[in-house]
This record gives sequence, structure tokens and C-alpha cells, in this order.
Amino acid sequence: MSLLQWVAVVVVFVTLVGVAVGRYPWLRMNRATIALVGATALMIVGAIAEVARGRGVELSFREYLRTGPIITLFSLVLGVLWLSLIR
Repeated sequence: MSLLQWVAVVVVFVTLVGVAVGRYPWLRMNRATIALVGATALMIVGAIAEVARGRGVELSFREYLRTGPIITLFSLVLGVLWLSLIR
């Protein structure tokens, strides 16, 4: 593997650990900031192709109608479970 590939692997690893832990307190970063900085670092390194940069998750209206309610229900179930665990 080249140096560029190793740097990309390290960036992905640090990003995934940060998202799993939830924050980097010494850097004052939460999950969203960690993901944003990780994606930006991968773009700078060149690990993400230029074509894929702007796309992200792209759903057509028909695909959204098919998957949107499933995602919403899953989020609601996770929210209810989280609320029941903190009591």
C-alpha cells in the first residue's frame, strides 16, 4: 500500500473511533463534527473520487417513498428505546 492509502486508512479509523465513542473532548468535537472533518480529510487526501463528493446519499422521489417510512420508523423505535433506557 502506498503512503496515501495508509493515510486514508488512518483517517477512516480515527473517524470511526470518534463516531463510535461519540466525541473527542480535548478537541471539542461531537459526532457530526468528527464525521465532517473525516470526510473533508478524505477529500483533501484524494481518497474520495471527485464524482462521489457531491452525490453523498442520493435518493429519487420514488426511492424515498419506498425507504423513507422505514427509516422514520426505525428512528422512532430507537428513540423510544433510548428514552426507556434512561429512566
